[in-house]
Amino acid sequence: MFSAYFSPLTSLFSDTIFRGKRDRIRELNQQLTAEKKRSATYKRHLELILKHIDEYNESLSKKIQHIVDNVKKMVSKEEQSQLNFQLATL
Repeated sequence: MFSAYFSPLTSLFSDTIFRGKRDRIRELNQQLTAEKKRSATYKRHLELILKHIDEYNESLSKKIQHIVDNVKKMVSKEEQSQLNFQLATL
């Protein structure tokens, strides 16, 4: 007897609760989508930064190698000069 009286009321509460949960799920999904987009943007920025760092490292490596080669040439010329001097003084 009472269950027939409270049935519409119970249904109304469960619909309201379900609607609230559905709205909350929708809101959380929107937030998740926004965070995924933001994360993808950060990832792209980090990839660009790392690419720039790699290019800079390669440039520095080439410059350092050029310096090392020049120093080796200078040392070789100095050694050759000293050898020539020693030979000339004999």
